[in-house]
Amino acid sequence: MSILGLQITHIIFDLDGLLLDSETIYTQVNTELMKSYDREYTMELKTKTTGMKMDDAIQTMLEHEHLVGTVNLEEYREKYLDLLSKHLPESRLLPGAMQLAKHFAKHKIPTAICSGSNTFEFDAKMKNQKELSDLIPLHVLSGDDPHVKKGKPEPDGFLETMRRFSVKPESAENVLVFEDSINGVYAALAAGMHVVMVPDLRYSSPSEKCRDKITLVLNSLEEFKPEITERGRLLMAVMKSVLKITHVIFDLDGLLVDTEVIFSKVNQCLLSKYNKEFTSHLRGLVTGMPKKAAVTYILEHEKLSGKVDVDEYCRKYDEMAEEMLPKCSLMPGALKLIRHLKAHNIPMAICTGSTKKEFELKTQYHKELLDLISLRVLSGDDPAVKRGKPAPDPFLVTMARFEEKPEKAGNVLVFEDATNGVYAAIAAGMHVVMVPDLTYMKIPDELQNKINLILRSLEDFKPESIGLPAYDRDNSE
Repeated sequence: MSILGLQITHIIFDLDGLLLDSETIYTQVNTELMKSYDREYTMELKTKTTGMKMDDAIQTMLEHEHLVGTVNLEEYREKYLDLLSKHLPESRLLPGAMQLAKHFAKHKIPTAICSGSNTFEFDAKMKNQKELSDLIPLHVLSGDDPHVKKGKPEPDGFLETMRRFSVKPESAENVLVFEDSINGVYAALAAGMHVVMVPDLRYSSPSEKCRDKITLVLNSLEEFKPEITERGRLLMAVMKSVLKITHVIFDLDGLLVDTEVIFSKVNQCLLSKYNKEFTSHLRGLVTGMPKKAAVTYILEHEKLSGKVDVDEYCRKYDEMAEEMLPKCSLMPGALKLIRHLKAHNIPMAICTGSTKKEFELKTQYHKELLDLISLRVLSGDDPAVKRGKPAPDPFLVTMARFEEKPEKAGNVLVFEDATNGVYAAIAAGMHVVMVPDLTYMKIPDELQNKINLILRSLEDFKPESIGLPAYDRDNSE
């Protein structure tokens, strides 16, 4: 257990997407406006503009979408403000925000809000948040504050906030910033402050440039554990628990090989014949299940049980999948990680809901993957696996089949992309890294604090962060 003690005396919070769930409102408004100009408000564009002053963000969007000269900034702003005035008062507190604000107020830790909002936006968002405003009375709104020349990612907003505390911090290093956006993180680091990032992984994650400089990355403010000293100063202990991981188990579909898109196409094609749709929600519910269990669930969910035979659906499914599955490619970062673990003699296995036939189709052009991971448990037709994911059976059978057995389930790390797989790994008593496709999957609240890491891609995985050997500097795929 390594502990880094920081002497933190002052706290600065961002607002949107950190204390208040207002980012969804901004997304809805910009999506509606961009659509009126035959443009799309993409996650890339959201990432680029989050945290900026309003006019800077609008100008960036117009330039990015080649609308400068076609759409007037003032025209866009007027429509933008009109929509915001209707929806921003609907902003709700995010989990853990009020608890943390009350905690700091109780212990007399000076706190402030530093936001890219202007006064109009801030007042609209805080209309129904009087208690939060009372708990954090210092507000620096760089959207129209004349003393803040440049918005995030520049440090001006945070430096101005530090100057306005009635009791000044001794230095910027005594200030801890809470941020959700990458622009805000850059601004805090440029100001010389420590930063806790609570990113929305759909559009924001710590970049390579600043990942090692962020003090802590959390899934939610609820996860933050402050420790207060007797003198009323915040002593934050950032603890990196070094887990003893000796064995690794990988899921297959959507994690190592890009097959989930194929499954969606096949199911959509089959369900469309019955005037049904294979929705993202339904996809999230069945991902990770063995095929027959998934088909049974789909038919029940769509009220087709008794009208459509499960075995007949499976037969048609197999016919279509057989043509498409051999074309699936490896997911980014998969081969690099597996080569690395092999080089360090970490025992590995694949545990999948596939049948033997499906597995062979998916992997027939991925010989190196098969050579590197010789142990595979295919719960789709393995007689020893009585129940598929989300039950723990597949992972427990896999653990029992390692030639060199783990001392206990707590020494096993599972990589999963599906909620059902995560439930299975946790039920088996194992640690889990989740690499979800957030376009169709929402991670249940009950799992948030039980998952060791949530990543956008296997490329983002740092083995040393969870007790495994670090990549060599010259390591490449």
